[in-house]
Amino acid sequence: DAKAPDTKPVTNPSTGPAAPPTTPQPPAKAVASSPTAAVTLPDTLRISLTSRNAPTDWPRIVASPPLDYPEAAKRESVQGIVWVLAFVDVDGRVRSASIDRGIPELDEAALAWVKGSKFAPCERRGAPCRFHVRVAVRYTLF
Repeated sequence: DAKAPDTKPVTNPSTGPAAPPTTPQPPAKAVASSPTAAVTLPDTLRISLTSRNAPTDWPRIVASPPLDYPEAAKRESVQGIVWVLAFVDVDGRVRSASIDRGIPELDEAALAWVKGSKFAPCERRGAPCRFHVRVAVRYTLF
């Protein structure tokens, strides 16, 4: 009566479920004849202090609306960081966003703030590119 081993894929919190191996694909290329063509980065752009990219190349917010702190969350002293994954188009506008790691009382306000923000445009190999970025939206009362 031996039990079959668990066959669920291993999940790494930073990368998600393990994916089956795939054959390597060449990098996406922009079509030169189209003025709106852009490279799309296949993965979330990860930036660290040891990155080869200069800080001026890092995705950064250049304009954003005021951050709303929901009154109910303030009354209950709810604080913390909501992590939002955003897909940014070549013009720096957020096209979609979702909660990566949230706080239920603050999630909607954090999403609205990220969706209303504008990022500096990104280039890859001389072509404008779309990118994914993970944004930390910090809520503190003190």
